[in-house]
Amino acid sequence: MDALIDSYLSIVEKIGERVEMLDDKILVGNDQSVTKEIYHYKNELRLFWKNIRPIKEVAGYLSKTTSAFVHDETRVFIMDLEDLAIQVTEAIDLYYALISDQLNIYHTNVSNRANDAMKVLTIFASIFIPLTFIAGVYGTNFEYIPELKWQWGYFIMLGVMIAVVVVMLLYFRRKRWF
Repeated sequence: MDALIDSYLSIVEKIGERVEMLDDKILVGNDQSVTKEIYHYKNELRLFWKNIRPIKEVAGYLSKTTSAFVHDETRVFIMDLEDLAIQVTEAIDLYYALISDQLNIYHTNVSNRANDAMKVLTIFASIFIPLTFIAGVYGTNFEYIPELKWQWGYFIMLGVMIAVVVVMLLYFRRKRWF
């Protein structure tokens, strides 16, 4: 059992090293493989935790029992086994929490990128909706639109459209949207 727990500890530490290397991928990358990797390590750690927990509980029980079947020399070995199992479960808990944090950071980054895209789309829509309205009004086939007969009516309409765009861009810049 001692060799088994030692091998668990070395495997969990190797997984931990890989988990720590994921930090750079999370902050830089935007591919789906990162989430697959995170979930893979999370499942591996969960599997190790399920396997080590019963060993820890049995070793804890046997180290505290006063049974005639457990000799003092054996109790020392069992206590050492329990300490090692506790060390493995603490490492698993630490890396599991780290993976959960990494997953949250990844989802936050994805959400922030989506919000940035939505912000750009909102700015474009906000600029073009009034322009579409103005063009729609002047594109109607009414005979009595006074500005249509003016010599400079077309340029005045374009000037109003440009003024609307400039005012909106200044407003967006003041709000620090871009």
